[in-house]
Amino acid sequence: MHQAIPTLLDYFKREGYVAHVDDDGDIVFKREGMNYALCFDREDPEFSKLLLPNVWCVDTPEERAFVLHAMNEINRRYKAIKIHTVDDQVWLAVEMWLVDQADWAVHLPRAVRALSHALFRFAEQMRISVEEARGANETLRLNH
Repeated sequence: MHQAIPTLLDYFKREGYVAHVDDDGDIVFKREGMNYALCFDREDPEFSKLLLPNVWCVDTPEERAFVLHAMNEINRRYKAIKIHTVDDQVWLAVEMWLVDQADWAVHLPRAVRALSHALFRFAEQMRISVEEARGANETLRLNH
């Protein structure tokens, strides 16, 4: 177990989060109905990431193209955010190097807000992409 975990669990408790350590040694918690995981790296003790996993299911190859475009927009526009796929699920992350992992107590509110905002923008970009594709299809039908 990472040495900062007890301090961080105290932080979560003070802030009203119900958090626990999972089998991998990550701190998992829920906020506004979303599941988060604060993950530590045994090989690189200064590296950690806050994950927001499984936020979007990619159902078809056609949808994957829209997802990749939307993810690229988010990765390009937003600081500290990484959005990627794991199998057919979209995940978001904020990755950091911190000398003291207990400093997540300072950065966590902003990181959670950033993930929430990025998820909102991702969903918005997906909606725009689908609407644009529908419009293009309608134009093709009208021209033929």
